[in-house]
Amino acid sequence: MGELIDKLMNYEKEGIYPFHMPGHKRNIDVCFNPYKYDITEITGFDDLHKAEDVLLRLTERISKIYSADKSYILNNGSTSGIMTAISAIAGYNDTVLVARNCHKSVYNTLILRGINPEYIYPQVDKNTGINLAINASDVEKALELNNKIKAVIITSPTYEGIVSDIEEISKVVHKRNIPLIVDCAHGAHFGFSDFFPENPVRLGADMVIMSLHKTLPAFTQTAVMCVKSGFVDIDEIDRYYHIYLSSSPSYILMASVEYCMDYLNDNIFLKYKDKLISFYEKCKLEKLHFYPTEDMGKIVISTWDCDINGIQLKEILRDKYRLEMEMASLEYVIAMTSVCDTVDGFNRLADALMEIDSLCNKKQKQEFTVPERAGTGITLYEAVSSVKRKIKYNDAEGKISGDFIFAYPPGIPVITPGEIFNKKIIECIDRYVESGANMYGIDLHKMVSICTEEG
Repeated sequence: MGELIDKLMNYEKEGIYPFHMPGHKRNIDVCFNPYKYDITEITGFDDLHKAEDVLLRLTERISKIYSADKSYILNNGSTSGIMTAISAIAGYNDTVLVARNCHKSVYNTLILRGINPEYIYPQVDKNTGINLAINASDVEKALELNNKIKAVIITSPTYEGIVSDIEEISKVVHKRNIPLIVDCAHGAHFGFSDFFPENPVRLGADMVIMSLHKTLPAFTQTAVMCVKSGFVDIDEIDRYYHIYLSSSPSYILMASVEYCMDYLNDNIFLKYKDKLISFYEKCKLEKLHFYPTEDMGKIVISTWDCDINGIQLKEILRDKYRLEMEMASLEYVIAMTSVCDTVDGFNRLADALMEIDSLCNKKQKQEFTVPERAGTGITLYEAVSSVKRKIKYNDAEGKISGDFIFAYPPGIPVITPGEIFNKKIIECIDRYVESGANMYGIDLHKMVSICTEEG
């Protein structure tokens, strides 16, 4: 066997429970053997680029399930849906209003299309650093200040399960006759139970992109984009969909999408709800805390009040208890659950957290320092196209960033290309680096890219 296959096979034998995506949780009862179904566009199996038969019916079914006017199957993950949605609305030198905590795929699309972002900033929880909801009133103020904005782009729910008021935001946005794009990658399970928030499609959003694989039983990379046609041009969406979609869409992934749609029913979500409620009732903590989120399926464990940080907690859960978490930051850990999680899995997590909690010491940490917003030196597009050089990040104050710098996950930039490094941003980067966070935009020698004067 090859090295990667050997690693995967050995990992499976270790018995580590997956509190992370994909949502099928490697549960063989909700999966199928992919090799049997790996075909191409042969007779009788339709073509996703010109769906007229079985794939058309599947997209129509998705639309019915999510209450959309039209739906698109995404084999390239939510990323391709985000790229399609933004590209269909705005082009070179246009301006869009972007929530600063959007995913890197939003920023990458802005670069490719030469679109200028205007940012709206969520409030930040000072204990954990978690980005909170986007306020409709802030969206309204931003739109009043700039009547050239072509669209509004927000993330709801966030990685941590924070949900914005989509209904109110959509009303504000539609008064300007522009569309609302919602990155709902972590919310494909919304709207199937009153235990979870409503789906953004039913709350007025115009284009909603959802990763099935994150919280539902579907293979990695499977996602859908659901569209309401009032404020968007379907022909433009179609055009960019086919540009960004692979020319060889996988029938394994498309079959996984259909399997996922077959799997969804009220009883499944009732069982999921019961398992979550039982978990929270069982798991009593004193020093660790559950961060309150609108999406109860995101178990966010705060380390604010004890003497270990989130990264250490994640390592303890994996090394001692064989529980793999979705992600960790300095102040919290995310255990990502789905309809496919088992009672045994939830019990293992509850028992582990209670034991760790009993061994922790109470220790209140400093409040999270929100870095000062960076000033803009040049546009995002100009910065990416400019000549660059590398310097130590501690020497970057006053320099123009030539790259994104972010911890991944979740992929939210501390600074973007074209913005100017300041002291607080450097301190924030330093905090991430010293904690061992997985940083992008900083190399092994702690060097960052800056735009040169000749750039």
